[in-house]
Amino acid sequence: MALAAPAGPEVQARSAPRQRDPFLDVVRGVATIRVVLWHMYGFAVLSYFVAAIPAMFFVSGSLFGTSLLRRSWHTVVLDRFRRVLIPLWLFAACAWALMVALAGSDGLGVPWARIAPWVFPIVDPRGLGVIGEWLASPLWFLRMLTWLLLLSPVILWALDRFGSRIVVLGPALVLACDWAAQRSALHVDGVPRLWWYLGELALYGTFFTAGLLHCRTQFRSVSSRQWVLVAAGCAALAAAWRFTQPVPDGIVNNSQPLHLLIGATWLAVAFAARGPITDFARRPVPARAVSVLSRRSFTIYLWHTLVIVAVLEFLEQRGSAAPWLNDLVYPVLVIVGLVAVTAAVGWIEDVAARRRPALAPVPLPSRRSVAIVGLAIGSAAIVAVQPWAAHTVQDRAAAAAVYRPRLPSQQPPLPQFVPEDLSTAGKAPSAPSTIASLPDTMQKLLVRWKRAQGPTGVAVAVRSLSTGTEWSSALGETLEGAPMAVTDQIDVASVTKTFTATLVMQAVDQGLIDLDAPLPWLDAVPDFPYTDELTPRLLLQHRSGLVDYRITDQWNDDPSSIATAADAVNASAAMPLAFEPGTQVQYSSVNYLVLGLLLEQVTGASYDELLAQGIVAPLGLTQTEHLGSDAAAPRDGAAGIQTTLADLLLASDGLLKRHATVSDAAYSTMTDFDVVTGLGAGISGYCPCTVAADGSHHFFTIGMTGSATFLAYVPSLDVAVALQVGDDLWTRPGTANAAVQLVHDLASTLASAR
Repeated sequence: MALAAPAGPEVQARSAPRQRDPFLDVVRGVATIRVVLWHMYGFAVLSYFVAAIPAMFFVSGSLFGTSLLRRSWHTVVLDRFRRVLIPLWLFAACAWALMVALAGSDGLGVPWARIAPWVFPIVDPRGLGVIGEWLASPLWFLRMLTWLLLLSPVILWALDRFGSRIVVLGPALVLACDWAAQRSALHVDGVPRLWWYLGELALYGTFFTAGLLHCRTQFRSVSSRQWVLVAAGCAALAAAWRFTQPVPDGIVNNSQPLHLLIGATWLAVAFAARGPITDFARRPVPARAVSVLSRRSFTIYLWHTLVIVAVLEFLEQRGSAAPWLNDLVYPVLVIVGLVAVTAAVGWIEDVAARRRPALAPVPLPSRRSVAIVGLAIGSAAIVAVQPWAAHTVQDRAAAAAVYRPRLPSQQPPLPQFVPEDLSTAGKAPSAPSTIASLPDTMQKLLVRWKRAQGPTGVAVAVRSLSTGTEWSSALGETLEGAPMAVTDQIDVASVTKTFTATLVMQAVDQGLIDLDAPLPWLDAVPDFPYTDELTPRLLLQHRSGLVDYRITDQWNDDPSSIATAADAVNASAAMPLAFEPGTQVQYSSVNYLVLGLLLEQVTGASYDELLAQGIVAPLGLTQTEHLGSDAAAPRDGAAGIQTTLADLLLASDGLLKRHATVSDAAYSTMTDFDVVTGLGAGISGYCPCTVAADGSHHFFTIGMTGSATFLAYVPSLDVAVALQVGDDLWTRPGTANAAVQLVHDLASTLASAR
């Protein structure tokens, strides 16, 4: 009887049961906690501590590679998709049930076509309304994982062909995509974020590939000292990038090269401490916690945003006479919610992994420990649910502002052009047959829009400038909790830029400003270094390269130190330009702060005096004023106008239609729109957008958006629209685009009334 030859190392690896790697479990667990903390608080500084998504893709790559040692590629890929898709389908079923229920039965359509990416996330899943968008917001991770799994044969071939040298390709592609994304000439019509998506693939593919190298023991020869040197080098490069390149809002995730470097830094730190981390993770108590996080990490990732939103809404609705109590209770309730959700649906991960389903993936702690934890959680819950009877509107506003502050104005939605013969611009969604039915039809449109988008409130006024027909309505509450009203005095934020641009063009008509001459020496900011490089035209069109003051180091260190236009301009000037002046378009309020200072210098009058004499009085804006600057609010030429919807309709007529206070040539300059971004000189173009046979581009709506305000004029219908939401247009993904659609629907409906 012949004896069988001993199995070789590869055969042994394929046949041996998989042993969990405590180091990888700790890395994934820490990354999961960091993701939850980021979505709970959103502080920019958090993004510099443990780059969570790169760490997750590193672990995914390592586990994927380990599985390949035992099974074939197609078996491993199918297994990974099963582990991802089954929990996703349960989550999707619950999410869509909630979204459909919220949509109601009053005619609001449910976009069933959006459901396909929830079944197989080849593109980002999208939700319906504010809750739906929140539920869908973290699912881009699954889109990226799907692509990496589908492309894994290419990655594996490259690893076999080129070895560890392939890792260098990823950073090179990240830098190339970042460079291309900042050049408007390379933008692709119809896919405005193409370079960002390709950069994501290169960024996270780098860490996925590093995980594959890790499972192939490529890193074993690297000592802890060498890992420390790698971490120090990556940290130094990250600091150099952070202080020499623009990083929107100071958040690591908004700059792919910085994200790559920060991710590499923390991964190297983890490898440098791998021994102590592994020893710690093998102790009984830490091992239990690490195992729970590892086996339920996907459940936590899928469901944590719903828990966070539910807790925030609960705390806001309850209010508090002492808002600091909400701050203390907030994390406790999130933890309670995550524990409850994980216990309720976490077992689906076991089903997907073909393990025996378990409510708890590890043995439960002792009764004494459960009692102590339960007592602490119960006490916090009692404090949370106490019906505070003495809270005021101001108290509610203070509590709400902690969690849902109003966001500043952003760049308008990017336009997408279609041929004129395919456009539906100007067609009413449901045209009323008579003027008598108009109010009811318009009100239904507004109600459906509010329910779908979820702002705290909305007020709108619409007027046909040719017939004088007008309609207005308000629903819901302001951010402070007061009822919305069409007569409210509102802060229009960046809509102020339209007024400032008009004042600049008045100065041009008077010969006081040359649009194409270099800026003069600015008395208010004598150290401003770019007077020779910048012109008023570049500032008006956001082509200067000046970064917004909210992404400067000074703002990140102390926002209150920026209290005037000069402070904001100096803070921006201390940062490098985002691009060579004139080569790109990038929205920045600093451009209009400089223009405000320029106006005051060349005219010898204050901004408020120019506004009153040049626009307010000629247009009869009796309810319009301008607030001065304050700490962390340098308004001047970029923001600060307070007005009403009625005055905004007058402004739409006087500034956007008749351009009553500037010449035809000046108005042509203001409406010279960049077709990639839609930005003009103080006026923007909004879609539906068409391109004619002769190549000319046309916007259905022109105007300007502020933080919570939309000033609009529809030339083809001769309709003016003024819209205000209770919170802002930018917190919820897609709300700004939806506001544009609402303007389209209301204007088209009004114009079609007979």
